[in-house]
Amino acid sequence: ISTLPKDTTAYRAFTMLERDFSGISLEESNRIVIDGDLADPSVANAVDTLRAQVAADPAFGVVSEEINDAGDLLLIRIPATADTRSTAAFESIERLRGDTIPAAFDGVDAEVLVGGPTAYALDFQDAVDLYTPIVFAFVLGVSFLLLLLAFRSLVVPLKSVIMNLLSVGASYGLLVIVFQHGIGNELFGFQQVERIDAWVPLMMFSILFGLSMDYHVFLLSRIRERWDLTHDNIDSVSHGLRTT
Repeated sequence: ISTLPKDTTAYRAFTMLERDFSGISLEESNRIVIDGDLADPSVANAVDTLRAQVAADPAFGVVSEEINDAGDLLLIRIPATADTRSTAAFESIERLRGDTIPAAFDGVDAEVLVGGPTAYALDFQDAVDLYTPIVFAFVLGVSFLLLLLAFRSLVVPLKSVIMNLLSVGASYGLLVIVFQHGIGNELFGFQQVERIDAWVPLMMFSILFGLSMDYHVFLLSRIRERWDLTHDNIDSVSHGLRTT
């Protein structure tokens, strides 16, 4: 909700209801699923410990629970007290996964999983972090090979890759400066946000690199065609720039 412009009806309604009525986020709750024999004393004690730890954590509201008929699956819904995409919310899920649950269920025969909007965002971010270097290496490698075959030159594809990376890097810098740090965002009515969504940098890289590489291929093709006709380097470069 905090990523919405503050003058929108949705933002004002959510924040008013959270502040004056519930005190917790009205977004989808976090969820903990416990798969184990709930009648087992060790599992029951672990669940009680988990409840106490969650109740003492200011990042969470009052929990609600649901048990299946077989008594071997427990769903605990935990509302957040902060925006589900905020730093505080991310830290609360990391505490659950890294400290609270492992400590409570150490040596207990049960599987515990954490889900919900904040957990999903964290897992998605981890997946993006894993595959981003692979995507970069694949795109840059294929682009280099295609330009190498097209223009029979090592310098041209190497220069193209470096220049396009510089332009993408500049775009990332502007993204952070304007949207995260809020420098100049009011000039165009943009909203300052706490963080950039994980999918944005990778999507930006794919689109920006594709567009700039297309332009580069068009430009060099015009220069090459002119060179084949005139064998005049200066005229070929100026003609390629002008016509492209």
